[in-house]
Amino acid sequence: MDFQSALEFENENFDFSTSEDLAKVCQIIHEKTILSCLKPDMWQDYHDDIIFRYLVDASQHLLVFYINKDGKLCADTTMPTYYVEELCYFLKANDFERITYENLPRSLQYGTIKSDCLNNLLKQISKIYTPILFSNKTWPSYVKNDFSFQLHKFLANLTDCSYQLIRKKVLYIPEEGQDVSVEDAVNDKELVQRLEGVVLLWVRQIKEILGTQNVASQVETIGPLEEIQFWKQR
Repeated sequence: MDFQSALEFENENFDFSTSEDLAKVCQIIHEKTILSCLKPDMWQDYHDDIIFRYLVDASQHLLVFYINKDGKLCADTTMPTYYVEELCYFLKANDFERITYENLPRSLQYGTIKSDCLNNLLKQISKIYTPILFSNKTWPSYVKNDFSFQLHKFLANLTDCSYQLIRKKVLYIPEEGQDVSVEDAVNDKELVQRLEGVVLLWVRQIKEILGTQNVASQVETIGPLEEIQFWKQR
């Protein structure tokens, strides 16, 4: 990409003071793009052009890199429409802050998701974002209560879906409230209600397991071909 001509692109949305600054930011994104099959010679000028347009366009929140079926590096501001083994993503942390070389570390969040995307998503949300959200003390209580319950519900469903792929049933264990004493937890009615909601999700999952086991017991009374078909479906 011709950086000087890029500087003249949409001056009203331009976020860089010099072409040198633009080149530094593009280089950092190159370095942070982690894909196991990525080679240096895969980078082309049009990749930098896509990076530039992503950085200066406030309406673009997502930037992804992946290797396509032909073994070429792809860059886009939307998710791929077909299955990919690995995907590196960049997310803008703040739409209102101008992205520069100096503030890039706090302006962009990035990471790599491999083929087991559900498990990767579960780990990132539960280990990185969930502790931050639950430790927030600035939200109004009614907002935090509703958001926390919906987050528990989402994580429970995500846990269920993730382990279903490997034919396991795992109950979601919330980490909220583990950093407070039992006495304080008991006196926090909203926390108790949220954890009771998680227990109700456990009850639903256990009923599903018991229902499946009942079907299995019925299989014992039928012929061998039907039993083989049952276990194939399992």
